[in-house]
Formats: sequence, C-alpha cells, structure tokens
Amino acid sequence: MLINCVHDSNGNHVIQKCIEIVSKAARTAANKEQGDYLAGKIQFIINAFIGKVKELSSHPYGCRVVQRILEHCNDAQKGLILEELRGSVGELVQDCYGNYVIQFFMQHCWEEDRQALIRVVLRKLLDFSQHKFASNVVEKCLQFASKKDRDEMIWTIINVTFDLNKPVDSKGHCVLESKVRDPNANYFVQKVIDVSDERQRGAIMRYVKDNIQQLRKYTYGKHIIVRLEKITNEKF
Repeated sequence: MLINCVHDSNGNHVIQKCIEIVSKAARTAANKEQGDYLAGKIQFIINAFIGKVKELSSHPYGCRVVQRILEHCNDAQKGLILEELRGSVGELVQDCYGNYVIQFFMQHCWEEDRQALIRVVLRKLLDFSQHKFASNVVEKCLQFASKKDRDEMIWTIINVTFDLNKPVDSKGHCVLESKVRDPNANYFVQKVIDVSDERQRGAIMRYVKDNIQQLRKYTYGKHIIVRLEKITNEKF
C-alpha cells in the first residue's frame, strides 16, 4: 500500500511531507528518548523501501522520497538506504531520475561513501562530464568534495582538456573541441572555473588565451570566455 502511494503523483508528496515533519520534530525533541520515539513513527516507510531502493531511485516519484530520507532522517534510518545505494551508484549516476538521488547521496552520505563516489566519477570523468544526467553529479562532486578530492578532479580535467600535449581523447577527438561543442560538458568546465584555486585557474587562463580564436568559433566556447572574464575581471 505504501509503495503504491510513493508511485502516485499526489501520494508521494504526502510521504515526503511525513518524513520532513516527523524528522524535524525528532531532531528538535527535548531528549534522545523522545527523539527516537518520534523517528520510529516513520520507520515503516524506511522498512518498506528495503530491497527496493535502486528501483525507487529510478522512479519519477520514488526518487523524491529517497531524497527526503537522505535529507531529513536520522543516521540509522539513512544508513539503511545508503547501504543499498552503494552498490548502484555507477548506474544511478547516469539515470534521468537516479542522478538526483546520487546528488543527495554526495551531499548527505558518510565521508567514505563520498570518496567512493568520487573514485567512480574520476574513472569516467570525461564521459560523465558530457553526459546529460551524470554531468549534474560531477558538478555536485566538485561542490562537496574535500579539497584533496576536488583538486584531483580539477587537475584531471585541466591536464586532459587544456593540455596541448594531450590534444585528443581515447576516440581520437579533440578534447577541447568536444567540451566547447557539448552543452553539458561546457557547464562542467564553467563549474571547474568557479571552484578552482588561483593556480588552477591560471593554467586554464593560459590555455584559453593561447587558443582564444578557436574558442570564439563555438557558442559554448564563448560561454567559457565570458565566465573567465567575469571571475577575473579581465578582458580576453
């Protein structure tokens, strides 16, 4: 019965609101005993999801309820959902609904899970950055990664995309051209510019200045130039 509500366009909103309100009450309870008691009132929702988390994460309405659990529930309840998500990260990253769940996973999971997700993303960074749905997760990783992991992601994309010594990808295509032609990858490169440190941004600027005429040929290339100009207050 509960899963039917989750699958319903109206019913899923009721389930989301129950999770949000009860979890907030549990967090603000006078003591742990009362908090645990209140949280227990929505345990039946968590229990109904066990064994179905991957399936529900790929559902247009189910994914919203999974997100609310990750966002609002206590660690014990959230842990049951994270346990199932760990084995499905690679698939859900590329799913039209699942990618939203993995974005919340990145934001609300444990640090070891966050690092494991970044390892998955790094293995397919170029492909994911040009993927309609996975690119959203890559951007979220840049936003919430530790400084060490963020630096590894940024230098990986800089060394491949903005390095004349490695001008082509595994398929023989120009990496820079692929990025500036692709709307999803273009937003990712803009995100890299936003979160990069001075040294990283300097490496990007040197390459952009050396290849400014090529970049101006493409609509999305112009977007990269505009983003750099806005952040650096320089006119290229």
